[in-house]
Amino acid sequence: METIPSQKLDRPPDPSPPPEEPLDSQVVTALDRIFDSLSIVIPKECAAVEIPLTYSEVRAIRRLPLSGAISMRTLAISLGVSLPAATHLADRLVEKGIVVRTRADHDRRVVLVELSDRSKAWRHDINHRRARLIHHILEPLAPAARQQFVQLLSEIADSAEAHEASLRGRPEPCSSSSSKE
Repeated sequence: METIPSQKLDRPPDPSPPPEEPLDSQVVTALDRIFDSLSIVIPKECAAVEIPLTYSEVRAIRRLPLSGAISMRTLAISLGVSLPAATHLADRLVEKGIVVRTRADHDRRVVLVELSDRSKAWRHDINHRRARLIHHILEPLAPAARQQFVQLLSEIADSAEAHEASLRGRPEPCSSSSSKE
């Protein structure tokens, strides 16, 4: 049996930098990092609100109006989850005393959810804590950069909402320039 001498591949290092990650991939990576961090930080920020809340619960609370009720179906659509998932989430919020569940007068089959009286105050506190958190995160940026970031974020949110609405076949939501609470 004949042995073949090993050949060393002595190549000079490639002087060109490694190919840059495509911009879309960079955006996905950055958004994943932001969402991962916020999904941990926001519940911790809300922990002082007396009742431990998960990120999903905070999202649901943010979707509920400060006055009046919405249907479970509307809540599910706004969260982008199935009706059973929204129902399970509402069950947890009812158990914690955050949400009140009722039936619609016009159709007793329709289940409505709304914030309990005491949770409306918590909602204001959560909003205040989230605003403080975002202020802390954006503080290192120059004021002009912060303003540009907010403008770009609003445009991105409008585009994302329009895309989401087109996928659901429903009218486009209000622009971010309108008041939302």
